[in-house]
Amino acid sequence: MRRHSALTLFSIIGGLLLALSGPRLGPASVAFGSGQETAGFSDFSYQDTSFVDLPPTNDKPQSKLWYNDGRWWADLFNTSTKTYHIYWLDLSSQNWMDTGTELDTRPRTRADILWDNTAKKLYVASGGGALSTGADLDGWFMRYSYNPTNRIYARDIGPVVIRSGGGESITIDKDVTGKLWITTTQSNQVYVNRSTTSDATWGTPFIIPGARTLDLDDISSIIAYKDKNGSAIGVLWSNHVNLRRCQNLIRRWRQLRQQQ
Repeated sequence: MRRHSALTLFSIIGGLLLALSGPRLGPASVAFGSGQETAGFSDFSYQDTSFVDLPPTNDKPQSKLWYNDGRWWADLFNTSTKTYHIYWLDLSSQNWMDTGTELDTRPRTRADILWDNTAKKLYVASGGGALSTGADLDGWFMRYSYNPTNRIYARDIGPVVIRSGGGESITIDKDVTGKLWITTTQSNQVYVNRSTTSDATWGTPFIIPGARTLDLDDISSIIAYKDKNGSAIGVLWSNHVNLRRCQNLIRRWRQLRQQQ
């Protein structure tokens, strides 16, 4: 069901790839850089001059794209309304088309998107942090239902506050029992929260044991899977504190080697 791998999320380049591969599409080919394109297509600019410090569609463990009903869809920033909307990719013109459906009205946020093709539901976890978006904003959960007749998504739950205050890089997944899970880092710690009796009802965030002394810039991600015991949840986080310790040990070891 999930589309990002927690084992490789920290090597993924943040941002949105506008040339894609998938059902009914050929192999992707994208040229990076600011020069003239040698592959792919140029579309509208989602970067707003009011938020030059905020790339509005990135963050390493988050997903902005999903495939449904023969179309690619995306969470993109609308520079006119200063809000995030649902867009779809018109393959004939290679343009992203605005559906007008709002995802988050707060410009200084970043969202993780999860599409459940079986339930025909779209799940959104969105929030902001002082380091990542420039503003400490609550984490919100929203759910949308899809109408195949007019190809429109309509919000049926939310926003529900699933994290109080700012934090880094909120992500969401759904386990095999139907429970929703999110993770985020806040105050140098990794937090997890989950839905309880329904998608609209959430518990109290709790800290992952062993993830209490991180750097302010560390992030986490979550992935649901099925193991031999049934439903399982995996949480992965970075740890700049331990990394710096290792780097210092290596540096000291090299110094000692040079003195011998």
